Amino acid sequence: LIRYETGDIGALDAANCPCKRGLPTIRVLGRAKDQLFSDEGPVLARPLVERLHRELPDALRGRVQVVHTRPRYIVLRVERGADGHAGLSRAAAAGAAVFGHEWHIGTVEVERLARLPSGKLPYFLRLGTRA
Repeated sequence: LIRYETGDIGALDAANCPCKRGLPTIRVLGRAKDQLFSDEGPVLARPLVERLHRELPDALRGRVQVVHTRPRYIVLRVERGADGHAGLSRAAAAGAAVFGHEWHIGTVEVERLARLPSGKLPYFLRLGTRA
């Protein structure tokens, strides 16, 4: 069973399916609605958010959420107690490494990140930005 939503963006992968049937595979790149807006236009959020989570120290993985509030501006929400007192500064450093100097990166500590009814954590939220 394959479940995709309307607006999912994917690309055929060069690797064949591991089932050995020689079928192509699809790599999901993100959702059309999950975009970051910069001066150059919209960019898919998922590749950058995935890269950010790879850059984070282990203690912060799964405890940081990217909130895009306006063009070239993101806020990293960090769960309280994640990585001790260094959590906010380490999240900011990882954000700067991934997004670059042209983005303003704010950090805020929150008691707990809100989860979806399914229990999953949405790692990216867009609030108030427009294309």
